[in-house]
Amino acid sequence: MTYANHSYSPMPAKYGADGDPRYPSPRKLRRSIAFFVDWILHLGIVGAIIVFAPHSALTLALAVLVVWPLVSFLHRTAFQGLFHATLGKLLCGLVIIRQQDGGWVQFSTLVRFWFRGFYITVLSLMSGGGEVDGWDPEFPSVVRRRDVKALAANGFRVQ
Repeated sequence: MTYANHSYSPMPAKYGADGDPRYPSPRKLRRSIAFFVDWILHLGIVGAIIVFAPHSALTLALAVLVVWPLVSFLHRTAFQGLFHATLGKLLCGLVIIRQQDGGWVQFSTLVRFWFRGFYITVLSLMSGGGEVDGWDPEFPSVVRRRDVKALAANGFRVQ
């Protein structure tokens, strides 16, 4: 449909979806960099334990099987719940929002998605890898913080 030389396109049903005019800033490269930073953080902590702790099979097993999931869980749930982003996302100017209404993601949702993600990761590794992006239509959207601020300045209130 066209109005006075302007094309009209309806808003996407999901906030932060690709092509959503409410969140116009490019973010794919930032998202990849943020993911890399977060993985380096998680691996770095485990690596430090392996390097500086007494060397034994038990230390290695604890670092990989207990510390890594614990660090990942705390970073992706508690930290992200407080700041609406992981450390990598913060450094890249990104935040997460609910696709349903553009609001902040609740802690309980982050916990649920962490466990789902852990399960999907294990399943993906056991099946020889594969793409898991888009595995859940309710997974939070990653958008630029400046777009959220611009919406707030225009009256949109994030809850």
